[in-house]
Amino acid sequence: VTDENDLSTSATSPYILTIFSNIVAGNTANFGGPDINDLPNFVGVDGIINAQYNLVGLGDTGNGNHITASNNNLVGTTSALDPGLEQLADNGGPVWTMALADTSLAINTGYNYLQLRHDERGNGYVRTSGGATDIGAYELQICGRDSDHDGVCNENDNCPCRYNPDQADCNHNGVGDVCDECPCPDDDDHCDDTCGPCPPDNDGPCDPDDDDHHGSCPHDGDELG
Repeated sequence: VTDENDLSTSATSPYILTIFSNIVAGNTANFGGPDINDLPNFVGVDGIINAQYNLVGLGDTGNGNHITASNNNLVGTTSALDPGLEQLADNGGPVWTMALADTSLAINTGYNYLQLRHDERGNGYVRTSGGATDIGAYELQICGRDSDHDGVCNENDNCPCRYNPDQADCNHNGVGDVCDECPCPDDDDHCDDTCGPCPPDNDGPCDPDDDDHHGSCPHDGDELG
């Protein structure tokens, strides 16, 4: 990340870089800090870096308003900090993420400015776990129990006894699709026909939720017309 003052509105107004609770590490540069570097503009005006609760592998240690280990930032100076990131992988949710190793410096050293409920992965993966927020997009889930070993704590898992790291819930009823016998209604019988028939409802003759409005009942498995 380069605080480049040539992008400012005038030669004398500094460019402001704002960065909160992010990991910036493992980059390279020909000069200055490889991860965050403050460059003055063509008339020598330094930029302003507004940074809090970040982990920066190696910051700029030269002249200018470089990022420092103040405001709860973790910044490498003479040598780079290791953020403790695993390889990019499917760790649940709709997007791939880099998981935090158990020894990562990012654990419990971030801040949830926007009061988000979930991390980058979405439902089931709380944004703050273990007492404090982690730096970056991935929150290490601190569980009392994870029965299905899918990385989602039982208390947050929409199907805690079946492996479902994606936490898919197509009808948004709070029950994961792998546990929901009829997850996605697509017609009047309230069942997604691609998911198989509805479970037997044993409700006797057709009732309003069985009636297909054409004088007959859908094949819902209760052996009743």
